[in-house]
Amino acid sequence: MRKIFFLVLFFVVAAMATPVSENGALSFNSEGRIVNEKGQVVQLRGMSLFWDQWASGWFNENVIKGLASTDGSTGWSASVIRAPLSQLNVTQAKNMIDWAAAAGIYIIIDYHSHCAHKNTNNSANFFREVSAYVKQKSYKHVIYELYNEPLYENCWGETDTQSGGTKTSWSIIKTYALSVIPGIRANDPNGLILVGTPQYSQDVFSAQKDPITGYNNIGYVLHFYASESGHSGLKTELLRARCQNFPVFITEWGTSPAIGNGSINWTWVNEWMAWIEKLGYSWANWSLYDKNETASAISSGGSSGYWQDYQLTQSGQYVRKMIRGFSSGGTLATMGLSEPSMQSCSIFEGGEVFEFERTGWGEFGPAINAENYADSSNIQSVEDKSIHASQDIYIKTTGDNAWAKYEMRNVPADGYYRMVFVYQAPNKELKIPYTVEGVDGTSYITLPQTTDNTMFSTSRAPIQLKSGTDYITFDLGGVTSNDLKFDAFWAKTMDSTDSVNFGLLEVDENGNRIVKDPESSSSGMPESSATEAIAPVRSSLVQLQLQGRTLSLAGVEGDIALNIMDLQGRVMLTKRVRSGQVDLSNLRSGSYVLRATARGAVVNQRINLK
Repeated sequence: MRKIFFLVLFFVVAAMATPVSENGALSFNSEGRIVNEKGQVVQLRGMSLFWDQWASGWFNENVIKGLASTDGSTGWSASVIRAPLSQLNVTQAKNMIDWAAAAGIYIIIDYHSHCAHKNTNNSANFFREVSAYVKQKSYKHVIYELYNEPLYENCWGETDTQSGGTKTSWSIIKTYALSVIPGIRANDPNGLILVGTPQYSQDVFSAQKDPITGYNNIGYVLHFYASESGHSGLKTELLRARCQNFPVFITEWGTSPAIGNGSINWTWVNEWMAWIEKLGYSWANWSLYDKNETASAISSGGSSGYWQDYQLTQSGQYVRKMIRGFSSGGTLATMGLSEPSMQSCSIFEGGEVFEFERTGWGEFGPAINAENYADSSNIQSVEDKSIHASQDIYIKTTGDNAWAKYEMRNVPADGYYRMVFVYQAPNKELKIPYTVEGVDGTSYITLPQTTDNTMFSTSRAPIQLKSGTDYITFDLGGVTSNDLKFDAFWAKTMDSTDSVNFGLLEVDENGNRIVKDPESSSSGMPESSATEAIAPVRSSLVQLQLQGRTLSLAGVEGDIALNIMDLQGRVMLTKRVRSGQVDLSNLRSGSYVLRATARGAVVNQRINLK
């Protein structure tokens, strides 16, 4: 009898076990993974509710109970629920926290705003009060999401998505977060804090390059919509974060396109599910609501909770199946998902990345997707799995007046760089004009005809950029969709191989790269002999004289384009100046090649800086 009693007691206790009782307080380990109090890796799966100002009735106890329930008929077996609170209602937050505690699941208290940085004081007060309540009740199940989806810097209010203008930078988001975090940490020293990232929380890489320091258990948010073709590249964002031990939580993803409505591409949904499960990311699906759109999980029954299968949408049935299956130990194979074909972490060595999400901009160095245009005319994105391109997406033209404009951030300095263009040109060689805003004139990149119609090729050309942010526009007018498939491009710092493009280096008979006599590449000006650093260089068009670290220019009506390169051909300084003086004090001591261009004439001169 005693043995039977303890056996019954064991099963009762087991039946009462919940995600919170099993795992306790969560934290991020050194690999960026969520772990429980025993240091074991934990993956949370669940649902996000809809905006509170439109779906406040859904913020109730039965909804949370039904989501947490392990009942095989109506339960979801979820381990987390996300509460999007755009109104910063502390009472509503406390109620949700209490109901989640009773159900034994984790809860994300989300400031559901596109404009949180414009409401910093109220946000800080809200999270301070919420965390004080967590401290008072000794809760371990609360996760703080400080900023849902940053969008525009000069936004109108919490729900604004239409103001346009400059996108909210990571610098602004980080400053906002650092104003809110101290209030939370004063009450909850170790609870998970999640910070949204730029461009609808898709640009995790910006945060990864400049993470928040001085606090533990800080994670970063990524959102995606599986049926949105432009979001496919976000898989690379997640792979890079996992490879580089950067903590990410997917607090919102949808089966639908990004608008929340439209056709669901179930092939893409399955690919996404296999990807995030293989990488082990925690997630919440958007949304547990009955709005008449494909992203909604509920079709009938309202906010009653405990929904039967027939009361779920196609999306709801799919997501509940995935939560139940994986939460009970299911594998990709048992859940009917194919093993994802993942790239090696080696693709991130040296900072190169081969696909970006559709943000309208990219970073200097990593690739910018062709579909990642900030603005365009007669351009269309295409996904084609029959070709070997990064994530199988390229753009094509749909009319004669076709162009695509890209924003490239964080260019390190004025100067020349190498542009790498990824493309197919099956019919003929193409010469693509492009302009860089703020740099005079039109440049061209030549794309040789390609012969393998299953593979994309690369072409390289020097490109002149300004430090900071550049806008690059490719003119594709007259290029038909059959002539060009354009996948990506990126800019890289010039190296010694690239400087051959400028005629600065040559290869000797032994294969060694040596610096040419710079006078040999002059044109339109009299040749001058090699000089010491203080000697003047004169021509009929321009007079240059270096004294110490000051370069004097005279003798020309109009602009002089001045470039100073090191002996590996890397452009260290680029300026467009008139008569006057140029300060070279920022350059290191050593030998350089100075190139001056005026009215079509060019002179190159070696100089020595001490």
